[in-house]
Amino acid sequence: MNARNFFREYVLQIQQVMEPSAAVQVAETLLEHFAGISRRQMILNPDMELTAAMVQQLESVLPRLKQHEPVQYITGIAWFYDMQFKVSAAVLIPRPETEELVEKVIDQCSNLPAPCLLDVGTGSGCIAITLKKHLPQALVTAVDVSKDALHIAMHNAQQLGAEVHFKQLNFLNEGERNSLSTYDCIVSNPPYIPETEREMMDENVVRYEPELALFAAD
Repeated sequence: MNARNFFREYVLQIQQVMEPSAAVQVAETLLEHFAGISRRQMILNPDMELTAAMVQQLESVLPRLKQHEPVQYITGIAWFYDMQFKVSAAVLIPRPETEELVEKVIDQCSNLPAPCLLDVGTGSGCIAITLKKHLPQALVTAVDVSKDALHIAMHNAQQLGAEVHFKQLNFLNEGERNSLSTYDCIVSNPPYIPETEREMMDENVVRYEPELALFAAD
């Protein structure tokens, strides 16, 4: 099947559940992930063809999109600070605004010879790993109450070559918290959405992302 023709029809299918501009971005992401074809390649080579296997795989994820599942969970990939992170339903999808938090920590700690940093509720590990990559002199510890999240974070650290010490720990438990050392900087992107706002949240967030990482007690 011609790739450009398929792409146009694919975007129309995705538009059933999202805005046109977002549908184009999602279609581009899936086409590149499952078929290895970028939109630029389609433009430069209008006769490019998709194999039957590519078409089948791309069409197989449409029901998941129509159930509002985030594209990051479908591909298992999210980008943060120009790095690729593995994600699953066990971890929150990294947000672009969290990059601003990381930038502030890097700026404040860049002149310290060996800063000790703690990331609380590390999730995918995106904060801790990015800090270690940009502050190689830092001693970075990352904690999370979720064992499944830590497995994802440790995988990401290994793939990205970041030496981070991970520990399963409930930071809200005083006894467990007291087992930690002292740190020059503690950083966290904790649950902050009140339960009373649950019904106002987008379905793709509430239905698929981990409640533990989203909602705080009122």
